[in-house]
Amino acid sequence: KVQPLIIKPAYIKVVFDKTSNRYYLKVVNFKSQGFNLRLDQEINALQVKQLSGKLTAENTIGQAPQLKRQTTQEDPKEPIRIKGHSVTVIEIKR
Repeated sequence: KVQPLIIKPAYIKVVFDKTSNRYYLKVVNFKSQGFNLRLDQEINALQVKQLSGKLTAENTIGQAPQLKRQTTQEDPKEPIRIKGHSVTVIEIKR
C-alpha cells in the first residue's frame, strides 16, 4: 500500500552556537496559515528575523521587493507569530 505524502505545517530545527552562547530556532512554515509558537523555557531576550511572501515571490533588481524581511525584538513571555509561507530565525539569549 502506498502512503500519501504528508507535509507538516512547519519544519523546526534548533542549533546551539558555542561562540555566541546562543540558541537559534529555525522555522519554515510551508502552509499559507500562520500560527503562534510558544517557548516553554526561561529566556532573557528574543530577536526574530522573518522572511515571508507568496510561494512564487522572488526579488528582482530594479523592482519592488516581493519578499518581506522583518526583524523584531519579542517579549519572551508572549507567543511568537509565525507567518504563513515564511522562513523565521529566532535568536534566543538565555
